[in-house]
Amino acid sequence: INEATREIFPNAVGMSCHEIFCAGDKTCQVCALQRSIESGNIESGIERTGIYNDDGDELVFDLTSSPVKNQEGDISGYIVIAQNLTEQYRLEKQLRHTQKMEAIGTLAGGVAHDFNNVLTPIMGYAEIIRLKMRQEAFADTVVYGYLDEILKASRRARDLVEQVLTFS
Repeated sequence: INEATREIFPNAVGMSCHEIFCAGDKTCQVCALQRSIESGNIESGIERTGIYNDDGDELVFDLTSSPVKNQEGDISGYIVIAQNLTEQYRLEKQLRHTQKMEAIGTLAGGVAHDFNNVLTPIMGYAEIIRLKMRQEAFADTVVYGYLDEILKASRRARDLVEQVLTFS
């Protein structure tokens, strides 16, 4: 076991591959070492350990297992090489999250824009009707009250659209 492995797994000496990289007492189903033992060939696979680093990220390794053959060609042991992919996976996860947020922002902006396109004529025509009623001395206060409610609701909707646009 090299120094880098010792830093992450200080008690790894004397432990089997699955005890170190899979945090288990049984051989992993997709274990590169187990597949290498069964096939006699070089095998590789990505293992999630179930062990978390100080940042809360699950440790992820690319394991490659290679049989070691003696002079007679018989397998005398195996070498397991583990490449720590945790940082790469963390960055990929962060990128996926950023892309999701960008998509949500784009969607929210599009919806807000379309909603504004519907809202603008409602507000505009309600104002025009109110002006026309005043010009023609239409005195029905109930109708004026309805128009005021339409305009009040439209302004609230406009404020909501502004909030969505701010979010996006």
